[in-house]
Amino acid sequence: MIDFIITSSLLIAAVLFASRLSEKRVNPCIRYALWLLAAIKLLVPLPEFESNMSILNLTNEIEEQSVSYILVDHSTFEDSGSENEIPAYLQGEKEGNIDKGIRTNADAAQICRSIWLIGTAIFFCIFVWSSLCFAGGLRRSRKRLGKMRGGLPIYEAFGITSPCLFGFFSPAVYLPENMELSKEQRNYVMAHEYTHYRHGDHIWALVRCMCVVLHWYNPLVWLAAWAAIRDSELACDAGTLKLIGKEHNLPYGKALIEIAKKSQSQPFSMQVLGCATSAAGGKKEMKKRIRMIAEQPRTKVSALLLLFIICINIVGCTFGAPAGEKAAEISENSGGYEAEPGESFTDGYGEDEAGLKDENEETEKEESGQTEQGEISQNPDDMNYREVILTRQREEGEVCIVVEPSVLRDYLSYYYIPEKGEQEQLKKLIQELPAEGEVFDGKWEGMKETGWRLVYGSRHFTAFEDGYYLYYDEDGTEGFAEYLIRSGELSDYVQNILDEKLEYRSFDAAKIENIISARLDVCSVFTDRNTYSQTITEEEVLETFEDWFSNGKYIFGGADCGNECACLTLTLADGNVVRLSVATDSCPNFAINGVYYDYRPVSVWDNKEFFEYFDEIPWNWDLS
Repeated sequence: MIDFIITSSLLIAAVLFASRLSEKRVNPCIRYALWLLAAIKLLVPLPEFESNMSILNLTNEIEEQSVSYILVDHSTFEDSGSENEIPAYLQGEKEGNIDKGIRTNADAAQICRSIWLIGTAIFFCIFVWSSLCFAGGLRRSRKRLGKMRGGLPIYEAFGITSPCLFGFFSPAVYLPENMELSKEQRNYVMAHEYTHYRHGDHIWALVRCMCVVLHWYNPLVWLAAWAAIRDSELACDAGTLKLIGKEHNLPYGKALIEIAKKSQSQPFSMQVLGCATSAAGGKKEMKKRIRMIAEQPRTKVSALLLLFIICINIVGCTFGAPAGEKAAEISENSGGYEAEPGESFTDGYGEDEAGLKDENEETEKEESGQTEQGEISQNPDDMNYREVILTRQREEGEVCIVVEPSVLRDYLSYYYIPEKGEQEQLKKLIQELPAEGEVFDGKWEGMKETGWRLVYGSRHFTAFEDGYYLYYDEDGTEGFAEYLIRSGELSDYVQNILDEKLEYRSFDAAKIENIISARLDVCSVFTDRNTYSQTITEEEVLETFEDWFSNGKYIFGGADCGNECACLTLTLADGNVVRLSVATDSCPNFAINGVYYDYRPVSVWDNKEFFEYFDEIPWNWDLS
């Protein structure tokens, strides 16, 4: 127990130091992530590993010197030649003192354990009671206003003074009742709380509370919880600016100040034991946040490298056990566990090291692209999308899903190859499809594609909404013929795979409204194959974009107009972020994850008018 308190306290102090050291040199999101080390140390019983860096080597050396002094003191009596020569009253006193010391240590340990259990129960009850009261108050007074991206509900509630995100299983954004905010300020608040949701701060708040409840006796844990709250807000501000565009830093900062003026600061204990995030904060914290928003510190490579070295040292000093040989020697000298003949005090450590070696080998395999299924192709034409490899090559005998993710990419479409278990289910569902369906004769009218297709052997399936497929077999005996078939089960299964692995789903262009920023990333022949980016926030321009894109007309069969060369990222006021693959030739179309729309405002129109709004990009329209 004492060893754990020493190592956990040292770790917290080291993280506080590292966070302070990197304050103006590293992105706040990285500094916030440092607290993961403390959470793992305080909550996860990891297996120990030997480390010469462990701080316990030093503490055990001090303990060893103290024990050695007692042994030397006892040897004074042994020098006379026989234990029988020790006076009887001293011999009895010696044995009695040993028994008494053992009983005293055991009693003290039991008392400490009882105190810890009582304290933990008290703080747990406080945490649960305050959370239930807060949740009950919100539930009784809330009025639903709508929802954000991902189905995150928005409520207006009585009894809170600051906007917040609250809820572990069913998180929601709560706005104070009758808080007077402009439309722009309200949009910034929504973006701020949505960033908390994306960061998972409603979950980390619970983790932080559990750390405090279990380690209530350690003041450094309370300090760590408070510092983690502060860093979570700084990280949220940085993430929000990335979401809305860094050029919005000044109005965003002013919105936070306005909210802080109308909010009341919570007591320290309520902040630490509360699971709700807050857009406002104390005066000192607000000054630091406003400074960060204004300066927008960038991560320096040298600072990141130094921080990484510090983290390695922190882990070595606080997670490691004393070196095996020294641990065995100290245990023997202090009257602890004695090894049986042929047994080593370090038994078990070798197994841990072997386990760590195996884990490292697995990690190296993953990093190099190797899996149990074989080696993933390192073809430069492949694409790493959301940490998943999308390939340009079909895999014979496997079901391949054709996708067109709306990001800047090298090619128009890619194949996603599902894993083994998914493959078996997909093949089963495809084999259950009818060999032929209704002959295709314009039956797609009134139907809309989902943005993905299936290829299995010589069979091709273009997916439509409501489980319909346009199907043809390129090796068919009767020549080329297309059929319309239906399988809602297959469609749902594929969409679940794409949702889980790629976050790939359709978005209705008609829902593009209240755009707050538009960022274009482009790399095309008109930029001499150089990559450029520009963000637009002018309200008049954004309204024009909204009118164009929300009124786009669906195009059956897609297009191939250089859409992979330009990605327009639209941030909406409700928190949704929509990415459009915009055609870079003269065709006025765009795609949202493989679903295409024609957005021309008049019948004869060149999309050059759209690109010229991004006047900071050095366009080269003359290719002659």
